Amino acid sequence: MMKRWSLVTLIALSLVACEKFSTDLITQIFEANKVEVAVTDLPTEAQETLDDLYFETYTEKVLYADKLGYQVELSNLSKVFFDKNGDQLLDRRRGRKGSGKPGCDRDSTLDIASLPSSITSYITTNYPDVTIERAKLDRDGNFLVKVSGQLILVFDENGNFVEEAQFIHRQRGSKIDVADLPTVITDYIASNYASATIKVAFQKDKGYAVGIFENDTRMMLLFDAEGNFVTVKTCNGGHG
Repeated sequence: MMKRWSLVTLIALSLVACEKFSTDLITQIFEANKVEVAVTDLPTEAQETLDDLYFETYTEKVLYADKLGYQVELSNLSKVFFDKNGDQLLDRRRGRKGSGKPGCDRDSTLDIASLPSSITSYITTNYPDVTIERAKLDRDGNFLVKVSGQLILVFDENGNFVEEAQFIHRQRGSKIDVADLPTVITDYIASNYASATIKVAFQKDKGYAVGIFENDTRMMLLFDAEGNFVTVKTCNGGHG
């Protein structure tokens, strides 16, 4: 049986973490003139934080405010802030939905050893050949566990298994069958990512997002409404 106090303790720790905030610096970065830089331009510590805490997403954009820090925009519509040295900045304010204002991201990384026994027992029984690589508690109280083979296992707040996923997509848009993708997209993938496997596809107002595996790396390919390739994003924690 799951220890009920474990979830309460984890949520409490998550909320305490939000008290370690740097509101002024976040506001300065948010309001400053910024230039777009590559994910690889982020300090190593920031890249590791994205891999550890936001492994179910990919990074849409990294913006740098000179001498202040970084604003990272994720595919789940969250904004994450880092100072110029790569330390994550937390803000206890919750930005109003749709306001675009920064607020406290209440996702919390978990030590694998702290996972409830109901979860680890389920994984051991049903996925005997995998290794648990990362774990987190999301803002809705769900446990997300990344295991080898690029799988993400989702459990509810009571430790009950919910689903198995390779990609968790919260952007605006709808999931579609891979078979329904325009031929121009599947032809592009076959020509440019010959060893890749298409795992999931989404249709959005401005085009398509297609999740693939290639060489044990999770990537999201973005296409416009006509099926023309736009860019590729490597998912955070994309390497096993």
